[in-house]
Parts: sequence; structure tokens; C-alpha cells
Amino acid sequence: MKGKAFILCLGLLIVTSTVGKSQQLNTIRKNDIRLSYGTATLPMAAVGFGDMFISIGHAIIHDSILSSTLTSFGSLSFQYQYIFGKVLRFGGMITYQPIVNKYLFKKGEYTQTDSYNIFTLMPRVDFAYLNRGLFSLYSGFAVGLMVSTYNHNYSWQPDISGIDANVAFQLNAIGIRVGKDLGGFIEFGTGFQGLINLGFSAKL
Repeated sequence: MKGKAFILCLGLLIVTSTVGKSQQLNTIRKNDIRLSYGTATLPMAAVGFGDMFISIGHAIIHDSILSSTLTSFGSLSFQYQYIFGKVLRFGGMITYQPIVNKYLFKKGEYTQTDSYNIFTLMPRVDFAYLNRGLFSLYSGFAVGLMVSTYNHNYSWQPDISGIDANVAFQLNAIGIRVGKDLGGFIEFGTGFQGLINLGFSAKL
């Protein structure tokens, strides 16, 4: 009788342990959804760099820029990643950034306004090399497609508008995430998400 009771207890312990481990595995979050904001992006740098060529061109025709105003609220990103174990994460992201650049020229007070709406779609891979409870450290990269609509508005000639496509990328040298299922993160890199990209993360 005691032997049967011992076997029954042992069986219950094994079943309980197995169910507990199964439930624990089921609570491991494999999906990471992120919303973020980035600043000092590559498109902003490219448009700013283009100011130099416009200045040179107008200097050649004896005109000059009286003022130039470059505005953008930064890059907005939505990202999804699937977590493979403790190191590898793979997914994709979309970003959006509007940019407006206004020029005022001295001669005749001519004006020019360049407007851009920049969208990207990029697969992304991250490598986490430190996971300590609520803290994780990682690096990653993304490469994909950029589509931009543009409009050049001139006060002295008809507007020019169209759609442009090119390669988009983001290289993150270091990323820091703090939090368990819900958390915040900040990334430092270069590309279409910017030199600094920060936001919220939810593991589901």
C-alpha cells in the first residue's frame, strides 16, 4: 500500500512539474512590437547637404540665399520582431518622415519650397549580446526600400513633383532596452531612423 502511495505521489509530482514547465514556456514572449521616434536622420542630412549646391548655383548667377528653413518632426517607426532564443531577433519595420525646406533669394525675393514625404519598408535583424533581467543590450541592422514623394514649388516657374525610389538602411551600433513585457528603449546608429531612435516596446 505504501509503495502504491509513493508511486502515485511521484507520478503527481512529475505531472505537476511538467505542467509547470509547459506553462512557464508558454509565458515566454516571442513577439516584440515597437513604436519609436528618431532624429538626425539620413534624409535630413541629405536635404541639408543639398543646400550647399543650391547656394553655389545661385552664386554663379549672381544671386544668393537670404534665408533657408529646414523643418521636420523626425522619423516615426513601427516595428515587429520575432524573438529566436536569447540572441537573435528578426522582423521588419516601416518608417515615415516629412521634410520641408524653404528658400528665400535676395534678387527679386524669389521663393522655393521643397516638400518630401519619405516612406521606408525594411527587414531588420538584431543581435542581443547581454540580457540581465529587465536590461538588455543589442545591435542590429536593416536594409530595404525607400519611396519618396516630392514637390518643388517655385515662385518664378511651374512646380515640379514626382515619386522617387531608392535603397533605405539603418545601422544601430548599440541599443538599450529596459523593462520586461512592457519597456522603453533607445538606439544609437545611422540611417533612416536617425542617430538617436527611442520609443516603447511591448512583448506579446
